[in-house]
Amino acid sequence: LPFELGLQVHRSFWVARRAISSADPAGKSWVLRLSNGMSVPVSLGYREAARQGGLLPAAPAVCSRQERVATARS
Repeated sequence: LPFELGLQVHRSFWVARRAISSADPAGKSWVLRLSNGMSVPVSLGYREAARQGGLLPAAPAVCSRQERVATARS
């Protein structure tokens, strides 16, 4: 199916974009809430594709410890 219509987010789930109500964090993972009330997990293997497809927010920037210490000293 075309990328514009939806995306594989788990080996057991392909999700239509129009069916997604929200994307919610679930610990270190994400869950998509669908308009029919169903919750679909986003597996680690599909997470980046889901981000690139706009289903999940961009990953937060991760600073190294050295960068945090340098910033704190400024």
